[in-house]
Amino acid sequence: MRDTPWYLFPVAALAVIWFLFSALDFVMTMLRIEGYLALFSEPQIAYFTSMPQWVTAAWAIGVWAGLLGAILLLYDQKTAPVPLALSFAGMLIASVWFTALSDPLMVAVTGPLGLVVIWAATLVSLLFWIHARVQRQRDNLI
Repeated sequence: MRDTPWYLFPVAALAVIWFLFSALDFVMTMLRIEGYLALFSEPQIAYFTSMPQWVTAAWAIGVWAGLLGAILLLYDQKTAPVPLALSFAGMLIASVWFTALSDPLMVAVTGPLGLVVIWAATLVSLLFWIHARVQRQRDNLI
């Protein structure tokens, strides 16, 4: 019988909650739900609803692969690091576009807080991936 570390379930549950909120944000933005978009300024709405398809795809991969990886982590599955790696890659690609390649740059539309949010989300994705890799290396995942 393997000894499951006490923290494995709470971290996995936190990952699921994190990616569920990310998925909600993605869906509400892509479906252009008026009540949700009312939280943003007109320039912000235009910015986030007109980005190139490849950036939307990277964001989608970041969100949905992350949710899948988090669910796999919740069930102690050793395959969890794979979708979590894809999630980090998707978030990283989107973050680089928002920060350095978009026209206008995200900071011009959202201010510095937007950059903090996108890079914090990317960092969180990285941390969940690292956590899953470490747990797999320690044979804590089945």
